[in-house]
Amino acid sequence: MKGQILDFTVQSNSGTISAADGKRYSFAGSEWKGAGVPMRGMTVDFEADKTQAKAVYLALGSASPASKNKVAAGLLAILLGGWGIHKFYLGFTGPGLVFLLTNTIGFAITWLMLFIPNLALGVIALIAGVAYLIGALSGSRDVLQPLSGLRLGAAEPAAATPFRRVANSVELDARIQAAAGRPVMLDFYADWCVSCKEMERFTFSDERVQARLREMELLQADVTANNAEHAALLKRFNLFGPPGIIFFDRNGREIQGLRVIGFQPADKFAAVLDQVLGFR
Repeated sequence: MKGQILDFTVQSNSGTISAADGKRYSFAGSEWKGAGVPMRGMTVDFEADKTQAKAVYLALGSASPASKNKVAAGLLAILLGGWGIHKFYLGFTGPGLVFLLTNTIGFAITWLMLFIPNLALGVIALIAGVAYLIGALSGSRDVLQPLSGLRLGAAEPAAATPFRRVANSVELDARIQAAAGRPVMLDFYADWCVSCKEMERFTFSDERVQARLREMELLQADVTANNAEHAALLKRFNLFGPPGIIFFDRNGREIQGLRVIGFQPADKFAAVLDQVLGFR
């Protein structure tokens, strides 16, 4: 059956679909079979089981977050940026609405405001579009800082968190076994995941967090490509996609109730790490 996602909440790992039969169906994140995170407005294909949606797939022809790139975002920003279309494309609904509403109101009061709101947003969108295009051509993969690939002579960025990459369950189990009695943190990451970038920039880089992470074995599953091994690893932990962080105790068992789903600021994350380090 076909339908459209009305909402999806990362914290509860659940969402709602408005189906072609006029009914609404709930679905859990574990039933999501598409790439990336389920998003409002996505057209999906699923199996109906009473009031539940099972085996939810992205319908053919519907865009997935993994397919979005800065070249397309740049062109949208240049051509239709005044209306915030590039923001909606990248999944930034809030900023997109600000562009759309401001531009609409600006047109309504054009003669009073002398096109100022529209012109200002147009200039902002043009700058953003050029930045996305230049960033994409320079090899930048960061949607938060599209020009990061052009930092010649700039100050050195904060040191990256020293993760060891794991691509499948076999590699993960081997790394956990080799942790030698240290707690283990497994971070699910993807290049297109905005919250993952926010965790890197604002949370993992915090000195309080860094001090605690040094006492752990840090593993990262980069699921950007979303291949069969990545899908199996996500399914093993009942995750639909990044961001998701799972902790294991000193004996290699998952610590229940301490998963971190979505962005978490440094102070709260540091408190979670304290619980992990104190777990026996």
